[in-house]
Amino acid sequence: VVYFVNSGTEANELAMLMARLYTGNVRMVALRNAYHGGSSGTLGLTAMKTWKYNIPQ
Repeated sequence: VVYFVNSGTEANELAMLMARLYTGNVRMVALRNAYHGGSSGTLGLTAMKTWKYNIPQ
C-alpha cells in the first residue's frame, strides 16, 4: 500500500497510526535529538523540552 502525503509530519503521523493499528501497541521508539514533525503526536516522541508544546497532561 502506498500513501502520498504533503509533508514529513504527515508521513510520520501516518506511519505511527499504521504501526499502532497493526501491532496494537501504543509505545514508540524514537531517536534522541531528532525532529519528527510539528504535530502534537510527533512532538510527543521527542525528548527535547524546547520542541514540545506546553500541553497539560
